[in-house]
Amino acid sequence: MLHFIVFGSYLAFRNCLPNFHCIGGLLCNPSKIHQGVLVMMRQSALVILVVVMLVVVGVGAAKADVIYSNFNSGPGDLFDTSYNSLLVAPTQSIGMQFTVSGGDYYLSTIDLPLWYDLIYDPSHQITISIADNSQRHLDSETTYEVPGNVLESISLNEGAISGSHLVTLTSSSSPLLKNGSSYWVVATGVAATGGQANWNINNIGATGYAYTTSTWTNENCWNRYFNATSPALRVSGVAAAVPEPSSLIALFAGIGTMSGVIFHRRRRQ
Repeated sequence: MLHFIVFGSYLAFRNCLPNFHCIGGLLCNPSKIHQGVLVMMRQSALVILVVVMLVVVGVGAAKADVIYSNFNSGPGDLFDTSYNSLLVAPTQSIGMQFTVSGGDYYLSTIDLPLWYDLIYDPSHQITISIADNSQRHLDSETTYEVPGNVLESISLNEGAISGSHLVTLTSSSSPLLKNGSSYWVVATGVAATGGQANWNINNIGATGYAYTTSTWTNENCWNRYFNATSPALRVSGVAAAVPEPSSLIALFAGIGTMSGVIFHRRRRQ
């Protein structure tokens, strides 16, 4: 990616050098141009190149920030290794809600502790989804928020293991998570024969999660457990203020191309 940006910057720099024949409508060549003009143009081109490289370095150095975490940041385990929320595929789903603060972010990674029981189906395949907060559970007693539209789903099939371990899932589509909005991370069992997986809970006292034994896209199938200890979860993302790499490639390649076209036309005049 970087070599495309650098190449576009190089084109802009090269085309600002004295390889042209017309300034202010006067035919000329490098030997007839005043040295002060040449120096000024070289310096301007160099400044452009330096700015471009600083932007490139800044983008390359952009790191993911933690958007939400109930992991233990003090001494001891990151999460409770003894207790977990049961997930029996393919009929159960567990949802964890979180709220974005501090700005908009592109989703980067989701970390959650899982383990699988070896006495069940060894495939233990589950799907981890990120969903918006657009649905509401409605009944005669209360109305509460539940997982809504799926923004991205990631399948996980690591085979059977007997101990808890931290799983890191990397987003491929990087959906935008907006400041002040709530979202859900939902773990759903998909193994055909009902393999069992377990999502370990946190050990810092955080509470609240959603649970269903039916198709979780049906808003009225969910139950909310507001006072129960919630599963452990960490969500990370890259601040949306950082320019997307594809945009930078197009920008700097365009600078190089357009500068070449402009000076080429001047040479033909």
